[in-house]
Amino acid sequence: ADRKINVGENIYFDQDNYLKVIEQNENIFKLKFNFSREHLFSLLNKYGTMPIPPYLKKSSLSRDELLEKYQTIFAKTDGSSAAPTASLHFTDEVFKKLEKRGIERLFVTLHVGMGTFAPITDENIKQKKLHEEYYEIDRNTLKYIEINRNKGKKLVAVGTTVTRTLESVARQKQLSLLSKTDLFIFPPYNFKMIDVMITNFHLPKSSLMMLVEAFLQNKKAKKSLVELYNIAIKNNFRFYSFGDAMLIL
Repeated sequence: ADRKINVGENIYFDQDNYLKVIEQNENIFKLKFNFSREHLFSLLNKYGTMPIPPYLKKSSLSRDELLEKYQTIFAKTDGSSAAPTASLHFTDEVFKKLEKRGIERLFVTLHVGMGTFAPITDENIKQKKLHEEYYEIDRNTLKYIEINRNKGKKLVAVGTTVTRTLESVARQKQLSLLSKTDLFIFPPYNFKMIDVMITNFHLPKSSLMMLVEAFLQNKKAKKSLVELYNIAIKNNFRFYSFGDAMLIL
């Protein structure tokens, strides 16, 4: 149950494992573990529940079913606050059909942060920065992207987090395999790496909508994002994580 947490309190997983609240900055808390970082994930797997969007809270699925359903089929690494939802549309069958058409796929590791779902603040606009998110990209993946782009092939980003990640990489002078970004993409914006985007229909007042609108403007689209959303609403498209997706060419 929700309750107030104070600096100095301990939060217990069990009698042997707990977190101590050592600092609070508005709604962000800094915690100190009395156990190893590696042990944290085993405790979360044992006692935690799958974090899912508020509109799915009444789901009849069990905890184990949610762990399977609210996840991409190719997820491997722990550390993300939520699934990158645009890629929830992909199944093994879809991948097989793409392979038959000669469409190759590459992967990046996304550590989606809770800030992804936060509304835009005046501070974001003033500093032109967003929440930080960590990501990992293999250097061979980046080389392969560059080779194919030089051949005239188009790079399709599945989701706004992938888009933000690759656009951040394109602006870095030195690349490390593990990095973080606070890039805020809003109109007007000159996309340096992404040619095509697949994305969900997003919540109002979010940074995600601003990113998609920036991409539409960059592609010189005839309709704005709001106009496209009005068409989607009129035609009873499904919004949010398990809804419909849009392809921007």
